[in-house]
Amino acid sequence: MDAFVSYLQKQTAAAAGHLGSFERTGDQEELHQFRVAMKKMNAAAVFLSVHFPTAGKPRKKLKRVFRAAGLIREQQLRMEWLRRNRLQLLAVTADAAEDLQFFLSAFGKEKEHNKKVVHRSSARMLVLAHKMPREDIITYAFLQREAVFPMLAAASQEYWHELRKQIKQLLYALHWMEPADQVRCLRVKEVQYLDHLQEVIGAWHDLCDLKQWMSDQQFFLHSDAGVRKAFTKGWSLLQTGLSVAEKTVLKQLSQHRQKLSLSAS
Repeated sequence: MDAFVSYLQKQTAAAAGHLGSFERTGDQEELHQFRVAMKKMNAAAVFLSVHFPTAGKPRKKLKRVFRAAGLIREQQLRMEWLRRNRLQLLAVTADAAEDLQFFLSAFGKEKEHNKKVVHRSSARMLVLAHKMPREDIITYAFLQREAVFPMLAAASQEYWHELRKQIKQLLYALHWMEPADQVRCLRVKEVQYLDHLQEVIGAWHDLCDLKQWMSDQQFFLHSDAGVRKAFTKGWSLLQTGLSVAEKTVLKQLSQHRQKLSLSAS
């Protein structure tokens, strides 16, 4: 079976399976894995939309479901960070649990619609995937490679998130090809490096999102001194975590330049 078609079928099955498990159990990891599969489906839709304008419609529908699940995931991560750092007072003050239930309820009301979106979007994409020549997929992967490598050498912090998205698109595209073509595009060491880099950038970006949320809540203006004190503690922990995360990303980027000698050529 064509690698691209097989990949798309696998991600569709994974998305449907994890969505069903999340609905039954409410397990956070199932929701996370659902979003991972959806990201991979969206990456395929991005590629297909370059060649087929009709692929834009399923891509938009998938993105809406992905964003709705993202609201839940982001709130869960915030609450977990607050719990882990014994800052539940901030969660209570911000009505975090109530917001989470609202997101869960809204997502649950759309569960049948979401299932249809996953399957119908996949069906439309599979029709187009069968039409994609192997050579076009290989060309696309190499173009993604050529876009990523210059960014590694020059990416400043403001572009880290975009770099991560570009890396993920490249790594996803790698799986649309046969093994022999994958090796021609990226060495195993390069794949490992890029995968780890996107993970540490992701950890840094999660903390950036948390910092924005903490700021938006304006805990520092609260009339309760206990809330203000909890915020001061949380803000300090967050700043420390961000500093560590930034240094980790910079270290990985430095390894690219000094040790791996990766190049776009």
